[in-house]
Amino acid sequence: MRRRKFRLTRVLEEVVFGVEDSLVSTLGTITGIAVGTRDAQVVILSGIVLLVAEALSMTAGSYLSSESEGEVWLQEHADDWDRLMHSGGAGQGPIASALDGEKVYGATRERILKAVEIQRRRWLGQMIQHERQASPSGSKSPIVAGAVMGSSYLLAGLVPLGAYWLLPVEQAIVPSIVITLVSLFLFGMWKASITKRSRWRSGTEMVVVAALATAAAYGLGALARWFFVTVI
Repeated sequence: MRRRKFRLTRVLEEVVFGVEDSLVSTLGTITGIAVGTRDAQVVILSGIVLLVAEALSMTAGSYLSSESEGEVWLQEHADDWDRLMHSGGAGQGPIASALDGEKVYGATRERILKAVEIQRRRWLGQMIQHERQASPSGSKSPIVAGAVMGSSYLLAGLVPLGAYWLLPVEQAIVPSIVITLVSLFLFGMWKASITKRSRWRSGTEMVVVAALATAAAYGLGALARWFFVTVI
């Protein structure tokens, strides 16, 4: 039961990261484009391209990072165990040193060392498998991590984009911002119920970050529109 809860927590980490990043980046991007172009088709097309491209990128990034992190973790622990078993003078492990002390040589020595090495490898494999299941990377499949990350990003990005499907671009800007900020606040409160933080603080932090990003994008869009209308 505890392991299942641990794995669920790791999957939720991918959901949280995908949703947060998607809501903030998509809102900022399409708001800037909407203010700059005032063209609903451009906004929708840009939003779809952004969502698909970023979702694929996030999927690949999550998959590769989970897989490589797990491989590095296993290799580091395998090296640790290997150094432990082969520490000592002349590259010999404690078993070989003990056999030297007892003056065991020849075929008998070779059979003992071979048997010990077989058991050592079996034990090492069992230990690595056990520890990997308890590690951050081992508790989730890279395929699952990538799929959860990509789908979370894609679905969350439809929230700020939805208003532009239903309303003229000038009328869709404010509803898109408000709906997304409310969604971020509620999502932050839900996340806090898992992380045991203050719900209001978590929700407010997400809204503030998104609002700042959106304000910057809004300003850039307005500046770009002014530049192209007045200068070009």
